[in-house]
Amino acid sequence: MRSVVLDHFGGPEVLHLTDTPTPAPGPGEVLVDISAAGVNRADLLARAGNYHRAGKPPLVLGLEACGTVNRIGSGVTGLEPGTRVIARGATNEPGFYREQAVVPATHVVPVPDGVDDASAASLPTAWLSAWYCLHHLGQVQAG
Repeated sequence: MRSVVLDHFGGPEVLHLTDTPTPAPGPGEVLVDISAAGVNRADLLARAGNYHRAGKPPLVLGLEACGTVNRIGSGVTGLEPGTRVIARGATNEPGFYREQAVVPATHVVPVPDGVDDASAASLPTAWLSAWYCLHHLGQVQAG
């Protein structure tokens, strides 16, 4: 499986494609084939070494994604292989800049009909960055 890995902090040039082991879902988890991953402020901060929750390299970035359930682990109900889902996670947990990711079943929801993969991948986290910038940094208010 291919993953985009960050071995040291810096600009976009520090990201590189590498082969990584294909994960397998455990109890309560699903394996998702990733079709689109969100790119948001936390990813940019993490890449630069300025995100408090990122940890130390090597890292796989990506807090949110869209994809299709490939396999389900034991105890998972309500999801089947072939279901399009939105997934949320954290840097390296699992990090969605990869072809496949194992995610707790509680961190995925089916994609609504009519929502394309790229739009769905931006739903879990990117909106929060925009909201934060508007309300806290820009101090946008009614009127």
